[in-house]
Amino acid sequence: DKFTYKANDGNMDSNVAIVIVTINPVNKLPTATVSYSIVHIYNNGGVAGSLGGNVPPGVYYSLHGIATDIDGIPAEYGFDTNIPGYERIRLRFTGGGTTNPDGSTIRYASAYVPKSAIRRVSQVNVQFFAVDDEGGRSNTATLSFIPAANKPPQIVSMDIRRFLWFYIFSGSAIDEDGYIKTIRWYDEHGNVLST
Repeated sequence: DKFTYKANDGNMDSNVAIVIVTINPVNKLPTATVSYSIVHIYNNGGVAGSLGGNVPPGVYYSLHGIATDIDGIPAEYGFDTNIPGYERIRLRFTGGGTTNPDGSTIRYASAYVPKSAIRRVSQVNVQFFAVDDEGGRSNTATLSFIPAANKPPQIVSMDIRRFLWFYIFSGSAIDEDGYIKTIRWYDEHGNVLST
């Protein structure tokens, strides 16, 4: 905005001065929320790992962070945890997200932590925050949960067939909360016949 003014000494007016007022909008900080889920990855499928590279097959706790910025774009995010080896995860948002009709921007972040790492703590504590493109930091979203107890795999089927001079062993198993690494066949004496 702008306005003009002049001074008068009782006899004469001064020149006209122009005052220009510029109001810069205050940066509104992004907001952050955090949650988690358990995911099974059977092949890397192009899933990007939080610490670089593709995620190998296995069972993971996926930490989900959501950052919303009403007047900018969330540019960086961070997870802080008490999980050994995953205490500090820092990355930049590289794309994706949603722009709402009101102009606010939502970005999504995920960090994949192996189930084996989660098992090292009795309770998982996670903090998530985001930083916008002007350097403004969001609130710190917190999450705490107790890892679920491990469920052993269950045998679904098994079969032994003789073919010429050797035997064919086949079978299947399911694990509700894990990734089966090996299936072994034993004889009645506990000797491994096949892996």
